Amino acid sequence: MRSDLGPSNGTARRLMALPPLVASMAASPLIRQVYREHLERFGEPDDAVTYDDNEQSYGQPTRISIVVWRRCAEVDVTTFSTIGMAAFPMPGAGHRAELHFTIRSDVDRAIVGAVSKFLANLAIHPFLNDTFFDWWHKLHYPGQIPLFRGATAVLFHPRFAKTGWDMIKFNSVPVKILNVIPITADEYGIDHVSDLIEHWRRIDVDLFAPR
Repeated sequence: MRSDLGPSNGTARRLMALPPLVASMAASPLIRQVYREHLERFGEPDDAVTYDDNEQSYGQPTRISIVVWRRCAEVDVTTFSTIGMAAFPMPGAGHRAELHFTIRSDVDRAIVGAVSKFLANLAIHPFLNDTFFDWWHKLHYPGQIPLFRGATAVLFHPRFAKTGWDMIKFNSVPVKILNVIPITADEYGIDHVSDLIEHWRRIDVDLFAPR
């Protein structure tokens, strides 16, 4: 799969049914279950962008959908999720993964498109670079991070509360939900998780707010 995919329809669209990835008979039972569990927790998404690779590549996703739940009166954040990254195991990992990206902001069509492209490219990074993502891993220079101009890296965060959600299991296959947190160059240089968390507490940062 190329590192820079083009959207199959060019723009975000309001979903009237399942995204093509899930509605298609080609979608695996695991991916269907991943999407169902998102529906159960978040409800019907507001937008989706689907990225296709016309070149079939063994062992890596060839279709990734980005689904979006926009900020509203009841929920003060916009949440983006990949659907399709978990179609294959990442090299060297005992788990599969999907990405969540949460922003405390309203989003327009341009932002939906930019974030979706960023997440689609991030989702295929492990497959193109013979590596894997896991909770608390960091990735330097993941590309321009929309809305987060001061960030030069990302951290993959587990659930933020004990009652949070960061794991799906289907037929004994674990799918970890990796929350993508943009971080600064200085934060990337903090080696220990406990020190990084203490740094965030000290500066009272909102990890979801563009910075």
